[in-house]
Amino acid sequence: MAHSVTPTRRRSRRAGGPAHQSGYTLFELLVVLLIITLALSLSGFLYSRSNASLQGQLISKTVASELRKTRSIAIADNGNRRWGQSDIAALLNENPGASNKMSFIFAPNANLLDNHNEFVFYADGSANGGVITLVAPKRSWEIRIGLSGRITIDEAGAENI
Repeated sequence: MAHSVTPTRRRSRRAGGPAHQSGYTLFELLVVLLIITLALSLSGFLYSRSNASLQGQLISKTVASELRKTRSIAIADNGNRRWGQSDIAALLNENPGASNKMSFIFAPNANLLDNHNEFVFYADGSANGGVITLVAPKRSWEIRIGLSGRITIDEAGAENI
């Protein structure tokens, strides 16, 4: 004669309660909360880094756009136009979030005709040339103005600063 084996039920801690309760333990809930907290803090850090980089890109493109506009005005008016440190300072002040995190290095080529520390765009579209470097934490952007008047932007990471 074979005996049948019936599974035993776990006894509840409470008398008269169900034999088996489903759910999560406090430890499991704390582990899940810890994982969610770590994921959110990491995403916030990555967002702030990318936001700073995007802000620097925006300002460097704005500076390059203003330089191109100044060059276009020089060509259209058939005269020389200057773009100086006060112009870039005004652009940084228009973006208060970036102005306290960014600085700039203003380095136009020496102009033989005068000693102004400015970029000069001539009526034929050429320029005196030089570089504006915008520096932010762990990033920099070089806006290069060629003698031909061509304006380019180069971005450098932390390893190149």
